[in-house]
Amino acid sequence: MTDEELKTELQNRFKVVFIHHTTDRPNEIESFMHCTRCLESCPDDMSPREWSSLEVGITPTGQIQVWCKHCEVNVDLIAVDIVPKSQKGKQLPRCDRCERPLDS
Repeated sequence: MTDEELKTELQNRFKVVFIHHTTDRPNEIESFMHCTRCLESCPDDMSPREWSSLEVGITPTGQIQVWCKHCEVNVDLIAVDIVPKSQKGKQLPRCDRCERPLDS
């Protein structure tokens, strides 16, 4: 897959995610991501969730970037493996850490 094909595949895949918001899906996050600088400066009367201000988006290279709006710094870049349409329904790649399918 060329870089351009990968970029197109990412854009097509994530447009679907952003267009079809599902309100019936619960929050399944087990571990939250925060800016280290913000955690250090979080007021005592606020939780990290209330204090943080993160943006999440797709970079031109197809990575997911987490950006801290308070500190104007990159928090993380997340590489995404694309499952080609020809592989849909077949064995999905698995997370190295938890062994769950990456698309679940």
